[in-house]
Amino acid sequence: FMNLGLALWNGHDPLLKERLFGLTNGEGNHGEDAKEYWWAVDGTPTHSWMQWLYRYPHAEYPYAQLRQENARRGREDREFELSDTGILDGNRFFDVLVTYAKASPDDVCVRVEVTNHGPDPASLDLVPQLWLRNTWSWG
Repeated sequence: FMNLGLALWNGHDPLLKERLFGLTNGEGNHGEDAKEYWWAVDGTPTHSWMQWLYRYPHAEYPYAQLRQENARRGREDREFELSDTGILDGNRFFDVLVTYAKASPDDVCVRVEVTNHGPDPASLDLVPQLWLRNTWSWG
């Protein structure tokens, strides 16, 4: 009943990156859509071991540009994606690889590895967040 989340901050965004950014049906030209890059890299069927990869840009995340450009486009146009903004050009992004491993049902290990792919040094603040699921109010 414990949940682990990871918040990120590149020093340029106006807010902590705590969840994936997406467009609602009315904002996107093809309906609801997440404008992020993440991958389930590998894992066992029981989830006793798994890896997840997230790509986070060095520069301020282009929330407004993604909203505006996708709202401008029609249904016949292709979607405007994060890579179309140019924010990932020159490999100016971090890869955040999270690995979960369970030694037993009550023993979970988490490793977070960050790789700066850019040509210049860049900082990234990681804020691990742990919270308990509310099961006491279920009756």
